Amino acid sequence: MKKLHILCLFVLTAFTINAQEIVDLKTYEENGKVGILDEKGRKITTAKYDKQIQFGENKYDFGATFYEGLCSVFINNKMGFINKNGKEITPIEFSYVHEFTVDGLAAVKKDGKWGFVDKKGKQIVPIIYNKVFDFKEGKALVVLDKKIYFVDVKGEKINNPNYSLYNKYEEGKLAIILNNIDQFGFLGTDNIYPNFYDEMSFFNEADYIFVKLKNKIGIINLKAKEIIPPIYDEYGGFDGKYFYLWKNNKKGIINTEGEIISPFVYDTLYPFNDGLARVRLDVILFPDKNKDDRWGYINENGKEVIPRIYDFAFDFENGKARVIIKGREFYIDKTGKEIK
Repeated sequence: MKKLHILCLFVLTAFTINAQEIVDLKTYEENGKVGILDEKGRKITTAKYDKQIQFGENKYDFGATFYEGLCSVFINNKMGFINKNGKEITPIEFSYVHEFTVDGLAAVKKDGKWGFVDKKGKQIVPIIYNKVFDFKEGKALVVLDKKIYFVDVKGEKINNPNYSLYNKYEEGKLAIILNNIDQFGFLGTDNIYPNFYDEMSFFNEADYIFVKLKNKIGIINLKAKEIIPPIYDEYGGFDGKYFYLWKNNKKGIINTEGEIISPFVYDTLYPFNDGLARVRLDVILFPDKNKDDRWGYINENGKEVIPRIYDFAFDFENGKARVIIKGREFYIDKTGKEIK
């Protein structure tokens, strides 16, 4: 069985709205309620709608914005839709709705389940799903129990690869999924991310995820973006700014943007301290004239600013470091100059 060391992560769950017809109308107030006026200032609804709706700790003000000719309205913390003539095309009974998209459907939530209605208020996709994502180019992702698939604008399942939730879907969490060969991936806001991995773990650095594919390791962020592709052999640590990795038995440094700071040429490479990192090319266990195990220092651009001439070197601290040459021990500054 594949290994997974993380259960859930935060991810933004905003729903995308494609290019569509959007019209803003004015409102009026009476007795603490609001109604809607048409473009000529005539009343198209009575003032019976709530000025605000509350979801959890957040409150949202009513705005008479019509998407694809329809507008969501609130009454007693329930939602529904009206058209530009003020006619309610659905009952005001949903706990949450999304606006209509160019595909002519809107996601609605009732009794903890999701589905879709059309512009006539007809339920096209039954309200049975744990989660749905807005339609895009004629299809929408839906989650039913632990199964994930696409449906078309008729509510029919589209033939697609088999995916399932690894953990129960939770609003506001990054959903981890499995493909049909038990690799781990992620469910996005309106898509399934293309990359899948044999293993993943959420290590101490909360902004990054360690992944493994075919015994090679990489790093992704909380938006499931590959910062470092899984092509490296071993993970050597993270100092909050740089990742230290191994490839072909050599160590290198990559920053959080995925840029290689130090090439993979060193046998020994310690984390940066006081802006410099100590390095050596080879580790010599037995005499070998073709090997070079002397120590030097690189800066944060990966440049060797203090040459590799020392039999041993220690980390820089407060602008100086202790070094040893042929049994002689002394201190140097950041230019390599000997100091007391």
